[in-house]
Amino acid sequence: MKCLTRNPLILLAALLSFFLPSRIHAFDVQLFRPKVQYDRFFSTPQSTESNLPPWVFGLTANYVQNPLEFEIIGSDKKVDDLVNSFLTFNLQLSYRPSSRWVLSADLPLNFLSDIEPPQSSSSTASQSVGDLLLQASYLLRSYTDQNGVSQWALTVAPFVLIPSGTQKDFFGESNVAGGLAITASRNVFQNGRVSFSVAPHIRENETLLNLKIGSSLKTSVGYSHTLFSNRYEIYGELFGFTMFKNFYSDESTSPYEVVLGLKKRFVDKPWMFTVGAGRGLNNGYGAPDYRLFAGVGYIPGRHKKNPSPPARSQEPAIPESVATAAATPPTFPTVYFDLDHPSWQEIFAKTLQEVKAILEENPSIESVAVIGHTDSLGSDTYNMILSKKRAENVAHFLRELGVDPSRLQVEYYGESRPIHDNETPEGRLMNRRVEFEVR
Repeated sequence: MKCLTRNPLILLAALLSFFLPSRIHAFDVQLFRPKVQYDRFFSTPQSTESNLPPWVFGLTANYVQNPLEFEIIGSDKKVDDLVNSFLTFNLQLSYRPSSRWVLSADLPLNFLSDIEPPQSSSSTASQSVGDLLLQASYLLRSYTDQNGVSQWALTVAPFVLIPSGTQKDFFGESNVAGGLAITASRNVFQNGRVSFSVAPHIRENETLLNLKIGSSLKTSVGYSHTLFSNRYEIYGELFGFTMFKNFYSDESTSPYEVVLGLKKRFVDKPWMFTVGAGRGLNNGYGAPDYRLFAGVGYIPGRHKKNPSPPARSQEPAIPESVATAAATPPTFPTVYFDLDHPSWQEIFAKTLQEVKAILEENPSIESVAVIGHTDSLGSDTYNMILSKKRAENVAHFLRELGVDPSRLQVEYYGESRPIHDNETPEGRLMNRRVEFEVR
């Protein structure tokens, strides 16, 4: 089978071509297309929070073994391993023009394939370009807490698949296809997030032997969990398709697969890395014996936003007069921090003892917010994490001093609430702080 070249001139023509009659047999057995995203899931479309990077470039290697096998109806003969293997490299781009929109593109390059055509005992190997995937994710509804962290979100993401004109058998559609993904996600536990997505996929009907492929519904459910100050993230996703004409009634047209993986992020470098593996859960087309993938992402500008921290000598020392100045109750003193440090200096032990004394002298104060801040050096994400650590460390020490934990409420705002000019070393010093406010 050969795929017919079809180059749409404009997006409208591409969308209208959904309704053109089928002209050739072609479909894609590479059902897993990883997204290039700074956070969240492998294949589920997500909108990002406003403090995440606007541009991300990615390259993902995706190897799949035995995604397509056949058993002839009414016969014991099995056309085994029709598609033995694929090795695909996905070129990926993600752009966030605003806090609600994420635009992405994905072009798969088939570098290695091993295919046994029906009624043939020999394999063929070739290189080709797959269908270009264009997608626009829009954050329809969300809830963000007082620290700017998204707690739940509802996202819609229209997408279109455009044939490159060079794709081979089992590696692309014969005509333009598309659909709409609807995703709901929510934070769970302390560092986890769950996601559920449904996506109608409209495409031409194709038939190969007894396999009939047409428009389908994709579903996916996933869980992600951050580790080690958000620098690592583990993932698990279950995803699959079912044809509308055989809605969950035919196993061969309802493939399902599970993937697990790990993502490594750097808060001060322009790189992120992903590794993972998957396995088909049934005998549906495209559900492989196993899958292995690894990817790298590049975030332009991150290394510029995060310069090497200035030498400690270039930043002014915290004056002892600032650390030891007495505060008049019920006004609380402020704790200051060295550059890029989450822990307070020993000279502030007296300051925190004073905070404890204020609370003991004012039992009517039921709750005090311990609020962490940073200067503007570093990315928004990194500074949010750093301000959280500063507030948590101060609250932890106060609890060790005997302050009732129920009276302490940790809050953190990163670099978003400066009180001095961040362009000067002295101003940055005053912004690296933990404050106390009566709630």
